[in-house]
Amino acid sequence: MKEKKFGDVMPSSGDFSLQRITDFENETLGFVAVRFAEGNYGEYAVITLDEGMQIRSGNQVILDQLHTMAEHLDGETVIRAKVVKPSGKRFFKLVDPE
Repeated sequence: MKEKKFGDVMPSSGDFSLQRITDFENETLGFVAVRFAEGNYGEYAVITLDEGMQIRSGNQVILDQLHTMAEHLDGETVIRAKVVKPSGKRFFKLVDPE
């Protein structure tokens, strides 16, 4: 009997195989570019970091912040921000790094 791995027969999940921004809680990241797209559960963003890595976010608070930042992200400008979860809250947001 021939055997195959699941990944061999199922297409990759594209953007959803990227790490989530919430995996970087309390870390400072350098944002270089952002792309917005629609998924089954609404809008999400794919973020390119200064080291070339891409991550994703569907967090509404962060999406709102990314929309504001997007006009300044031209691929050459780096915006540094820290990913935090405010005490007692269920959401994450970006703040100035200390």
